[in-house]
Amino acid sequence: MLDEKNIYSNDYFIESYLCDQNDRLSMWGLSRLLQTVAEEHTLATHISYYDLIKQDKAWVLSRMYYQVEKMPEYSTKVRIFTWSRGVYGLFDARDFLVTADGGERLASATAYWVVIDFNTRHVVRLNDIMDGYMHNEKCATDKPRLMKLRIHPMDDSNRVERFNVKPSMLDHTRHVNNSEYIRWIDDNLPDGRSLSSIEITYHAETKPGEAVEILRCMPDDCTVHYQIFAFDPCDTGSRRLSSSAIVGLKG
Repeated sequence: MLDEKNIYSNDYFIESYLCDQNDRLSMWGLSRLLQTVAEEHTLATHISYYDLIKQDKAWVLSRMYYQVEKMPEYSTKVRIFTWSRGVYGLFDARDFLVTADGGERLASATAYWVVIDFNTRHVVRLNDIMDGYMHNEKCATDKPRLMKLRIHPMDDSNRVERFNVKPSMLDHTRHVNNSEYIRWIDDNLPDGRSLSSIEITYHAETKPGEAVEILRCMPDDCTVHYQIFAFDPCDTGSRRLSSSAIVGLKG
């Protein structure tokens, strides 16, 4: 449903494949639902991936911040709202609000998206895409501006996982989907802890055939830092920082 302020909303049932072992929506599941509602909104307003690819362009997520108050349970219904908050340089800021069927606030997010030239993979300006687009300045989270994360470098002693990219991790932009990074982070939380927030910067795309390393450290008891590297398994010199994240843990 699209209202007169260009705020899009839709209802979704929490399916089992989106849930964790406790039958609550997982962070990966939340990320996928937010992608779904954003895609539906862009389809309704004719700026979707399928509209842009005709011009050899595509949306790519650059930065995102999630706040979680309470994850909904399996089979319950949620309503998700999304809107474009405005263009800031090369970024389109998009916000999300997730509520329970009765209106209780469950989660929210702020995202910075860019548009790339699909062939050169370079970021392009949004002027010709977003000119005349109706924005709503309301911010759903407590972070109206997302800065590029810079985390103190870690070393091999911080490595918690290493694996090769699987075909199922890729999307139609021919790189690892941004939700997979959220899954990797969630899979590597400290034992017995659950998160209240994730702020993530996507520095560079992770491609088919590459290997991934996840590094983790805890500067304090309620914060976890992650650095995710991608590289050619046959050339360790190609190792580059793909993503950085800061996770807030529940007490």
